[in-house]
Amino acid sequence: MRLIVALALPFLVLPLLVSSVFADDVTMKNGRVHKDVTLIKETKTTYTFLTHAGARLTLRKASVEKIEKKPTVRGEFMKRQKKVGKRDADGLVELAAWAQHKGMKKDASKLLKRALSVDRNHQKAHTLLGDKLYEGKWISEAEWNRKNAKALEKKYKALGWKKSGGKWLNPVEFYRKEKKLVQVQGHWVDPKLAKEIAKNQLVWLEGDWITAEDKKKADTGYRKLKKRWWPIEDLDERHAEFDDPWVLKGEFVEVHSNARHKDARKILKWAEGYYESCRSLFGMEHRDLYDEDKGRLVVVLGRGVKSYQFLGKNFTREDRIAHKSSGYGSFYAPTYGQGRGGGCTYLHGDLNWVQVWVGNAVTHSYIARMSKYMNTDEKTLEALAGYIAGTRKGKYAPTRWFHWRYLNSPGDRPIGAAHGMYDRIGYTTEHTLCQAGFLLHFLREKNETAFREFWNAFIAGDGVILTGLVRQCFANGGEIDAQALDQEFRTFHEAYNKSFKPSPDR
Repeated sequence: MRLIVALALPFLVLPLLVSSVFADDVTMKNGRVHKDVTLIKETKTTYTFLTHAGARLTLRKASVEKIEKKPTVRGEFMKRQKKVGKRDADGLVELAAWAQHKGMKKDASKLLKRALSVDRNHQKAHTLLGDKLYEGKWISEAEWNRKNAKALEKKYKALGWKKSGGKWLNPVEFYRKEKKLVQVQGHWVDPKLAKEIAKNQLVWLEGDWITAEDKKKADTGYRKLKKRWWPIEDLDERHAEFDDPWVLKGEFVEVHSNARHKDARKILKWAEGYYESCRSLFGMEHRDLYDEDKGRLVVVLGRGVKSYQFLGKNFTREDRIAHKSSGYGSFYAPTYGQGRGGGCTYLHGDLNWVQVWVGNAVTHSYIARMSKYMNTDEKTLEALAGYIAGTRKGKYAPTRWFHWRYLNSPGDRPIGAAHGMYDRIGYTTEHTLCQAGFLLHFLREKNETAFREFWNAFIAGDGVILTGLVRQCFANGGEIDAQALDQEFRTFHEAYNKSFKPSPDR
C-alpha cells in the first residue's frame, strides 16, 4: 500500500523525502504531476528536486498539493554512486553503463568523463561515449565522421543510402521522408490513407485495413474470401497446399503457410519479434521494404516435415542452400516467389525448436535483402542467426531448455584457444547455433561499438569474418591473449547460468 504524505503535516514529510533510495511523485494544486523526482534541497518556501533525466526542478511549497514517496531509479543511482570512489575508473564506468541502460544519459556522460580524467585511455569509457579510434587515438564520433567523410560516403552509397538535408538516410527513411508517410497503429501509411483510416475508424488485420464491424466478425473466427465470410477451419483446408497458402502480413514480415491459420499467426508474431532484433542491431529496416518486387520479408511455413521436404525439393538450388536445409530446420530460398526470396521452415512437436528456426529464417532473409547473400561468410552468418534466435526486443534472453544444455556441454572447447578455427561455430549440428549465439552475446557485452561496426561492415560486403570481431573486442584488432579470453568467458558463462531459468519442452 502506498503512503500519501499531506503537506499539512510537515513533521511527517521530511523524514520520507531524505531517503536516497526513494523519490517522489509530486502533485501540484493545479493538477500537474511531476513523477520520479528526488529531493536534494529544501528551504522554508521551496523544494528543489532532481528529475530522472538529471535536471533541477524547484517548486514552491504553497503550490504543492501532495507528495507520494516511491522507489525510483534516480534513488538507486544515488545509492550506488556513494559506493564508488572518485578515482575508481572501472567503478565509475560500470555505474555509467548501468545509468545509460536505465536511460540516464546525462549522468552516464558525466561519470564517463570523470573516469577518463582518471584513465584517459579507458576503452570501455570511450566505447560507451561513442568515441572511435583514429590512428591510435580516441576521438569523438563527430570528429571521426569528419575525418572519414569520403570513406563514409563510399560506405553509405554501397548500402544504397541517400543524402537529405545534409544527413545520410537509409533507403527506408529516405522513402518515408520523400513520401511524407505517417505512422498509424504501428504501420507507415501515406497521408491520404491515414485520413481514410481515421474517418472510417479502420483497423489493421493480417495485411488489410478493415472496418470495426468486420473486425468483430473476424474475432468470432471468420475471414473474408472473395466478398464472402468463411469459418477459419474451412479456409485451413482450402489453404492446405502451397499453390494457395495463407498469406498473413505484419509490418515488416509476411508469412506464407499451408499450416493452420492459428499457427501461421503465431509464427508471424515471432517473426516480427526477430525482425525487431535485427533492426535493433543494424539500426535500420531492410533496404527494399518499399520496393514493388520485394517488400516485406517472407517466411514460408510448412505444416509438417513433408511440407518442409517439399519446399527443400523445390527451392534448394545452390549447394550452400541445400546444405543449410540438411543441417537445420530452416533454410533460405532466393528463388522463392519468382526471386523475391523467403526463409523456409516448418512446424515441429517442440515449439522451442520452431522459434529458433524462425529466428534463423528471419535473419537469413534480412541479410539477403541487405547484402550479396551468397558471398557472405557461412559460419559468421550462422553465428548471427544463432544470436538473433536467442534475442527478443533487442536483448539476448533465450528461455529454451536446449540453450542451457548445449552451452554447458562438457565437450565444448574454450573459445580463446579455438576462435581461429571457429570451433564453437560449426554448421553441421544445431547445437552450435546456440553456442555461437551465446558467444555473440558475450562479445556484444564486451564491446558494443566494435560489435555494431563489425555487423555493419558485414552487410556492406567488406568480407569480415567472426575472428575479426573477437580480435576487435579484446585487442583492438591485434593478437588475442587466449588464456585471458577463456577466463573472462568462463566468468561470464558462470554469471549467466546463475540467472538463466530454462523453460521445459513446449
